[in-house]
Amino acid sequence: MDSGDVRSSFWTLLLSATTLDAAVAVARAEAAGNPAREAELIAAWRSHAALAADAENRMDARLCGLEALQAFGRALGEARSVEDLMRAAARSGPRGSPRPGASGAGSTSCGSPSSRPPR
Repeated sequence: MDSGDVRSSFWTLLLSATTLDAAVAVARAEAAGNPAREAELIAAWRSHAALAADAENRMDARLCGLEALQAFGRALGEARSVEDLMRAAARSGPRGSPRPGASGAGSTSCGSPSSRPPR
């Protein structure tokens, strides 16, 4: 294994740590008693964890929008008259999100993206 492979596996190990304690353990082993290096590695892990959480939150928001759009499309597909079509359209809020208290077309079980628990 060349040194590039060792570095790659170290970063994979560090950035795949799911808790701060696990990241600290990996960073401490790599830093070998150098507190400045350990702090740099933990800062890198925190930055990566924040970016990953933001990406997951964006993906959750997109998924929620997709679920709302699918529910709206199903309701429109089931409409038997223009009045049914208008009722289905009225039940959905802006950008496909449900209006408070609405059920049926456009309503989803999606929470806000910030409802994801922190790492």
